[in-house]
Amino acid sequence: MKISKLIKILLVLVIFLAVFVAIYFYQQVPHGQTPFLKAVDRSETMTLMQGSQQVHLRKANKSWEVSASQGPWYTADPEKVKTLLAGLHDVRVEDVISEQADRGDYELSAASGTRVTLFGPGQKTLADGFFGKQAPDFAHIYFRFPDRPQVYLARNMIRGELVGAALNEWRDRTLIDWPEAKVESVTIEGPGFTTSLARSSDTWTLDGKKIDPAPVYTLLGTLAHLKADDFVVPSKTTVYSYDMLRLAKITARTADRSLELCIGAEYAPTKRYPVAVAPDSGIAWLYESKVNSLLVKPSSFKSPS
Repeated sequence: MKISKLIKILLVLVIFLAVFVAIYFYQQVPHGQTPFLKAVDRSETMTLMQGSQQVHLRKANKSWEVSASQGPWYTADPEKVKTLLAGLHDVRVEDVISEQADRGDYELSAASGTRVTLFGPGQKTLADGFFGKQAPDFAHIYFRFPDRPQVYLARNMIRGELVGAALNEWRDRTLIDWPEAKVESVTIEGPGFTTSLARSSDTWTLDGKKIDPAPVYTLLGTLAHLKADDFVVPSKTTVYSYDMLRLAKITARTADRSLELCIGAEYAPTKRYPVAVAPDSGIAWLYESKVNSLLVKPSSFKSPS
């Protein structure tokens, strides 16, 4: 009887120990293993931090806006935001592979990793985590939670989809996006010349005289879908304001709207021109070849044959 009772006690202890061990290992992996899944749809703002850099993203109606720690908000690149959110939604945290997240080969430190934080109403933190280096199998990325030392393997996220924490990498590079067929006039005020183009039905004129429309359509192909090559980052050598962009001006009009593309003097070291479409749009860069294709002189247009 005593042996039977002892066996029962030992059996209870073994079961208790097994349950304890199971709970311990279960707690090492986040519940559901998808820490960003529910947060993606509920988030109103996001922060990405990488070393001393950080950017903030926030919902603005059906689009997103981006800003640095201080400064104005700009339209965010919709495809980059969509890709990031899709990746976060599907991130699946799997195995613990190390207890030393500070090891350099994981790139999970505050200086080398990319920390992504999603916030809901009232700036309540919904999800938070560091993404590091891509794992050697390229199917996983190293991941850690800010308050844990463990390094996890995470699936369904590519490091390139995180973009980083540089403001200009997140900005939408679209400067102009108009239907070419709706543009009714274009006036180019360049250095020492003015080109005045106008449409009447399918006929284009230069200073009231009918011209071959082919060069006009080439011009509109660039102007109506103009994208920035980059954005100006203020420094000691590149300080620009909207009022300084006086080299040239291109005015385009449709039946219900108009815009002015202001162009400044070329920055010779990089062969780029500072441009802007509005005082509050920020200053963008266009390479020399693109600006040359926009500053079309009257002599480039000929009468129809």
